[in-house]
Amino acid sequence: MKKTITLLFFAIFIFSCKNEVKEEQNSLKGKIYTEINEIPELKNFEFQAESMIDYEGKKSNQYKFGISQFFKKGKYVLILEEKIRGKSKDISNKILDTIMISNLKEDEIISLCTCRVNGINNSEIIAVVKDKNNDAEYLNKIVKAWKANSKNGRIIPIDNLNGIDCVNESYGL
Repeated sequence: MKKTITLLFFAIFIFSCKNEVKEEQNSLKGKIYTEINEIPELKNFEFQAESMIDYEGKKSNQYKFGISQFFKKGKYVLILEEKIRGKSKDISNKILDTIMISNLKEDEIISLCTCRVNGINNSEIIAVVKDKNNDAEYLNKIVKAWKANSKNGRIIPIDNLNGIDCVNESYGL
């Protein structure tokens, strides 16, 4: 019994340490940029898309958070960023969190800020969605999804994908 408790304590300790290391690995967190080539780690990435998040679910013309998508050789980097307005008209971006998505299958796409949960729009959802031969207005074959949480500045995996669907941007074309 004593051995079991010792092993359990040791396992919890190891797991806790592992989480802390993972937290530290995001070397982009906190960096500020106007152009992506200002960030050495992303210098050769190509900008693909950007969407703004309705802050705390409220529609506003003063958008504060966005998600940008960059691509390089089969790897997508998605950045949750805070928009910082300076004295000039330039807007800088502060990186709050990032995720990397790689090895998308031919029938998979990334959907930014165009998803719903149980029929209610939620611009904080990022999803990998199956898109092959789909004529529906909304795509509901969600492979993986995350929430870009504008309150705590983190991109968090969503475990329960039930009820999530995303706009089919090819619908009607």
